This record gives sequence, structure tokens and C-alpha cells, in this order.
Amino acid sequence: MLRRWLVVVWIAAAAAGCKSESARLKAEGNMRFNQGQYAEARDAYARAVDADPEDPGARVLLGNALIELHDYDAAREQFERALELDPDAPEAHRGLMTIVSHTAAPGDSDAFARFLAHAEALVAARPEDKNALINAGIITSEAANPADPDAYAKAQAKAESYLRRALKIDDRDPKLLFHLVVVYARKGEVAVGERVVDRIRAVQPEAGLADYAAAVLYALAGARDRALASVEALLANADVDPDSLLARTSYLASLHGDAEFQALIAEAKRRRQ
Repeated sequence: MLRRWLVVVWIAAAAAGCKSESARLKAEGNMRFNQGQYAEARDAYARAVDADPEDPGARVLLGNALIELHDYDAAREQFERALELDPDAPEAHRGLMTIVSHTAAPGDSDAFARFLAHAEALVAARPEDKNALINAGIITSEAANPADPDAYAKAQAKAESYLRRALKIDDRDPKLLFHLVVVYARKGEVAVGERVVDRIRAVQPEAGLADYAAAVLYALAGARDRALASVEALLANADVDPDSLLARTSYLASLHGDAEFQALIAEAKRRRQ
């Protein structure tokens, strides 16, 4: 009986020792990570995983360091293992979202679906996580197929609900406000979108974001003349690169073939020379 008790005590002590060593190595990794020494952080976190393989937190930290080193396959493996150990680990879902955002090709519907699944899991685990709510709203809106009007409308309504929840947490976040404008444009609620544009102008008047948001609102809503007027106002800002409005994935893509839009871009480029 005494021998069995001693064995139990020894096992407990060994486990405590492993966790203590893992904690020390995670602290070392955190210090390296915060200093931008990602390879050294990776090595410390890897040793922490070796010391306590059942610790999902150590695997999440290792995954984060691997992302910074662009080793996405290895990072994915760590996050997935963390979720096996703790199915509710929110930071593992965040890590997998980050990997998708770094690696998915534009228009990859499977990647959108994976991202949204992780975003929804993160929102469920942390309902007050503003960034998770914003990301869930963006992806829900972007992934919707306009060829299916009913499903598209439901997706935009769901996206709005995510973004509105985030708005209750921070009503001054420019990224949040901009994507709320996009959703209202897709819902055809231009007047509501205009009020959000006014809010953007109030919280960030100097960066040209409000004019861009207005241009996007009107372009997506099919209001060409108002979109072009907003583009003209936007390009009056010397800090705005005209080429940035020509990206294939731009929300202004519907204007790219418009002669007046092209003339505005050409004139803005001429002024920058």
C-alpha cells in the first residue's frame, strides 16, 4: 500500500515538474516573441510542448510563432492539435483564421467556409471579442452568393448582426464602420449606409476613408454618378494612391471600365508626377 502511494506521489510530482518547466519555457518564448525574435520564440515554445505535450496553450503559442515565420503547415498542425486537446480553445481558432487569411486565394469558397467556421467558434467562446465579431461579419458578407438572392439577403442580415454587436463594443473602429457600409450597400440600404459614412467622417476625418466608403457604398448600390463624385473627392487627397483603386479585388471594380472613372484616375496620377 505504501509503495502504491509513493508511486502516485512520484507521478504527481513529475507532472508538476513538467508543467513548471513548460511554464518557464513559455515565459521565455513570450519574451522572445515580444522582442520580435520569432525563431528563438519558436524554439522555446517547442521545448515547452515537449515538456508538457498535453498543454494546448503551449501549442497555440508555438503556432503563433510559426505563423510569424511563415511556416503555415506546421502552425496549422499545432493549432489543430490544440483543438484536439481543448475543443473550445479560442486562440487556436484565431490562429487557424489567420492561416486562412494568409494563404487562401481570392474567391476560394472552401477557405471562406473554414474561416467563417473558426470565426463563429471564436465568437461563441468570446462573445465580447470585437475583432472576432468583425471578422465573422466580413466573411459572412463576402462569402454570400448574389446569384441566390434569398441566401444572399440572409447572409447580409447575419453579417450586419455581427457588426452591430461589435459596434456596441467600439463605435469608433474605422474598419468596423467601413465594412458596415459595405453590408448596407449590399442590402440596398443606401440611406443607412450614408449615416455610417458620416460617422466615419466624424471619427477619422483626415484619412480619406469616408470618401472611399461613400464611393464604395454608391458603386455597390449601382449609383454611378454619386460613386464617381465620391471618387473625385477621394482623389483630391494627395495621400491617396490612384493605383490602389484599380486592384482586381477592389470594391470599385464595377467602375473600372467607366471612361469617366479612368479619366479621374489619369488626372490624379498626373498631379502626383
